[in-house]
Amino acid sequence: MGYFSCFPFVRIALAFILGITAYAFFPQKFSLVQIIFVIGFCFLFFFTVLKTFYLLKGFLAIFLIFTLGYIFAYLHYAPHHPKHFAHCWKKIEAYEIQAIGDVEKKTNSQYLLTTMQWAKIGKSWKKLQGKVVLYFPKTANLHLHYGDKLLIIGKPQKISGPQNPNEFNYKQFLAYQNIYHCHFITEKNYIKSGSLSYFRIQKYTLKLRKYFEHILTKYITHPQTYGIVLALLLGNKDALDQDVKTAYAGTGAMHILAVSGLHVGILYWILSLILNLIPFFRRNTWLYACSVLVFLWFYTLLTGLSPSVMRASTMFSFIVWAKALRRTPNIYNTLSISAFFLLCIDPFLLFSVSFQLSYLAVLGIVYLQPKIYHLYQSKFSFVDKLWMLSSVSIAAQIATTPISIYYFQQYPTYFLFANWVVVPAAVWMLLGSIIVLLSSFNTYLHIGCSFLLEKLISGVNQYILWLSALPYSQVKNIAVSKAIIFLLYLFLLFLLWGMAKKKFIHFVMAFCCFLYLSFLWGKNMLIRNKQQKIIIYSIPRHQCIAFCQGRRSILWLDKALSKVKKKITYHIMPNQMALGINNIQQHFLDSKISFKDIANKKINNIIFIVWKGKIIVYIPQPIYALPPLARKINIDFLYLNAENIKSLNKYCAYFHVKQLILGHKIDKRYLQQIKQEALGKNIPYFSLKERGAWQYCF
Repeated sequence: MGYFSCFPFVRIALAFILGITAYAFFPQKFSLVQIIFVIGFCFLFFFTVLKTFYLLKGFLAIFLIFTLGYIFAYLHYAPHHPKHFAHCWKKIEAYEIQAIGDVEKKTNSQYLLTTMQWAKIGKSWKKLQGKVVLYFPKTANLHLHYGDKLLIIGKPQKISGPQNPNEFNYKQFLAYQNIYHCHFITEKNYIKSGSLSYFRIQKYTLKLRKYFEHILTKYITHPQTYGIVLALLLGNKDALDQDVKTAYAGTGAMHILAVSGLHVGILYWILSLILNLIPFFRRNTWLYACSVLVFLWFYTLLTGLSPSVMRASTMFSFIVWAKALRRTPNIYNTLSISAFFLLCIDPFLLFSVSFQLSYLAVLGIVYLQPKIYHLYQSKFSFVDKLWMLSSVSIAAQIATTPISIYYFQQYPTYFLFANWVVVPAAVWMLLGSIIVLLSSFNTYLHIGCSFLLEKLISGVNQYILWLSALPYSQVKNIAVSKAIIFLLYLFLLFLLWGMAKKKFIHFVMAFCCFLYLSFLWGKNMLIRNKQQKIIIYSIPRHQCIAFCQGRRSILWLDKALSKVKKKITYHIMPNQMALGINNIQQHFLDSKISFKDIANKKINNIIFIVWKGKIIVYIPQPIYALPPLARKINIDFLYLNAENIKSLNKYCAYFHVKQLILGHKIDKRYLQQIKQEALGKNIPYFSLKERGAWQYCF
């Protein structure tokens, strides 16, 4: 009997996942996959009729599931649908959309997720489909809700990709949600043309969610507290205080604020206790199971259908169903079935960070926690429970550490101490939030429950903030590649396999992975220590030039950018971390730079920079009167970045330019003309607005 015989659905889920992954790497091979699927199905049918080639039939079945994963992913890609507006979006003059969510407030704007209904192309209106994200100014007074229909003049635009190396790929993030277009509009650009007139459960769920939010925060006013309440029970993280959010993330306790299996498990436990107290439900197993399932999925809908909640609800659904059938489910089968079920509905969930972390954490807990727990036995009940909680945290951390480092570039060193307090407290905070909701019928009781809940959450917050402020609370700026993450998991897999099977070959494979991992790490360190490059980052309305040498870097930026840490963190720091920079100096554009082999000088609003024998001339504003020169100056790079620069001729009369760099501030009206002039003079040009960041490596 094979190793997978006890949990056969693991093979099915893995094959399906590999098929989805294959689509991500080879999206253009759909026709070939279709042909392979048909041929494979015919062979499988033929072998089944003949009742022979049993081993081959098994391989064929798994291979067909692999191709199904690819096909499901292809079909889920919205622009492949013939009625998706992506095929004709350039011709759209006006369109009608319908809101499929409520207005969400962000730091600098408000956004509304909508779906296309009709579009005006030429003289006719066509029925189309596809999601569009509408962005409104932060100050706009909007009264838009789920189901509202809007008529908008103009056309949506394609969402642009990252403009700087290693920058967060927001375009890809939205693409995995089948969102490819957006539209920036004001209150004057749209007309509300109607609303849903028929029943939709999402509409009333959102209304109920808003009502619950009002009740929960009515008497809890402290921003660091009510943000936790909304995140903990309803999954709404928009109101989270940034300092608290950073502290929870830095101590490895962020999973408490993201509604996940822990929260669903607590609610399942509470619901089971309540229903088991009622004799009617104890006697009617199927009614008990249906009641639990309805409540769990209603809560999943209430929290916004996040991948981690759907995973947990699907798992508990299979567990409840198995109990109703008087069967004992295998946890690995249950995990695999839940993953397969969710990926059939939305194959792109596989690329969701929360989906990946959720399943890896559960796998780590299921497999590793018993082994870690049995390493130590205590006679004292309190110590034993504390060690059990610790073993759960350690198991989850081992399973998720590589991928967490890849996504978040940090490692929480005090995660164990954080979870000792946060996990038990989460039970009481969640229970307290439910009691606050239920006590709303009585004002005094509601105030008292809200007060106790606020004090509890405030105490937990203070502990987390204190823990995050301790020295070495986290290791920051860890930049690793996908290859290193893959090798880390491969090393972990072979190591655990070797410990389980006690075969020398598995330990040898783990050692080989470790050696290659060490080689890659050493190679990357060597490259980083020897690197020398100039980078001009592409940041609208701002300028930043980086001079990188080894592990040191000079950021030469404008004063306005230096005050907006969020933009530096978003646009610049990911690349600096990827380059292994650990020593960064910031200087303003008009200040003198003190760095090895670098010199800069400002003459008549023209900034000259010399580094490693290369001369950069930066012109931040148009020059109307240049002093006469005996001969042209040979320069390597001319960086133009001013609104009123209309022509290149004036500057070419003074400089022999090897490459032209055009910044964001150059007006669209003159950009094309300047590019044509550069082509006429055989000067290579690079537009930051069109191509993103520019870099030169020595």
